[in-house]
Amino acid sequence: MTKAKKTIHIIGAGPEQTNAIKFAKSLGCKVITTDYDPKAAGFKYADQYKVISTADLKANLKFAKIHKAQAVVAVVSEAGVPTAAYIAEKMGLPGLSVKTARFATDKNAMKKRLEECGVSVPRSMPVKTVRDLEKFSKTQPFPIILKPAISSAQRGITVLKSRRQFEKALKKAKKFSADGIAIAEEFMTGREINVQAYVDKGRFELLCVSDRVTRPESNFITTQQVAPPDVSKEKIKEVVEIAEKATRVIGIKDGISFPQIIYGKDGPKIMEIAARVPGGGLWEIAYYVSGIRQIEVAVLKALGINKKRSELEAIKKYPAAVTQLLTKIEFSSLKNRVKNISGLDRARRMPGVKVCYSLIGKGDKVPPMTSGAARFGMITAVGRSRNEAHRRALAALKKIKIS
Repeated sequence: MTKAKKTIHIIGAGPEQTNAIKFAKSLGCKVITTDYDPKAAGFKYADQYKVISTADLKANLKFAKIHKAQAVVAVVSEAGVPTAAYIAEKMGLPGLSVKTARFATDKNAMKKRLEECGVSVPRSMPVKTVRDLEKFSKTQPFPIILKPAISSAQRGITVLKSRRQFEKALKKAKKFSADGIAIAEEFMTGREINVQAYVDKGRFELLCVSDRVTRPESNFITTQQVAPPDVSKEKIKEVVEIAEKATRVIGIKDGISFPQIIYGKDGPKIMEIAARVPGGGLWEIAYYVSGIRQIEVAVLKALGINKKRSELEAIKKYPAAVTQLLTKIEFSSLKNRVKNISGLDRARRMPGVKVCYSLIGKGDKVPPMTSGAARFGMITAVGRSRNEAHRRALAALKKIKIS
């Protein structure tokens, strides 16, 4: 295994960043980390840590300088992407430029950049006031999507069906936006498709293309990912082409790319693109169809270590995989607090099941269906075909009883 005796600053120390911390330690790195949560899971694995918000640019830079960081990365944290880019730029370290980080996190800047460069996107407009919304609604028929410009995990989203909703919805969107600005978008119908990839010195390396199943009635929370998507090879080619173009346009030259696409009557359009590993258990599906862990790629890129694709493939690849997220919706008798939970061990023993867990147990509160935090567990199953993987995931789900 490659040894990199460097000090790396990992922005964020939650459960998924913990995987990055452990991997960096296995490479021989000294790991420093920051998180706003004093009980962050990754703190106990790091060499040094401090309670600092992942979005606090100057405090994180000061911490990185004190410990003479030689690498910095935000693996899963959306808020941490601009912070990692800021530190990298100030300290001359590998990473995204500040401009690219903005394109990857500020939806208004993102849509403007993509549209200017000829990448198809839904119609949109920055919104600061109700008057802005009224202006957009004169040229865009209802329904209209209103959401925070700088946020993640489906927080603060409203489907507007009339002007009566404007004031309340705008207040909610601005509350969840880091810059206090919202974005209004045309409501598009079609198939939602995720692309997971990484860029190796400018070369786009596709890892996974998958259907994204969401709940429109619950802030479009993702509840399932299915790879490969149920579309023709020609449509998959179109999706990959627009994903690669969007990746190049926003400036990702060496790192992770996570475009989210909707394929409607006018073809594929970029809804959003992130420059980080997708969270909430979504990266696992790419791992099982490509054999590559994006978290490890992100860390290696931050350290300036380049490996061939064949060297990154750590496990057997499968033709198909399904990730079923656990939310309140999947368990009809589940109320606000868990009374009983059983069947996880039986589900783990089902054919094709690779991952199965719940983050909540007896006595715990059940997260509401208002954001990505509603996902409290997951099942990932593999198969020889999309249908087989899907059947296996649902069979495992039936074994789990939560009330």
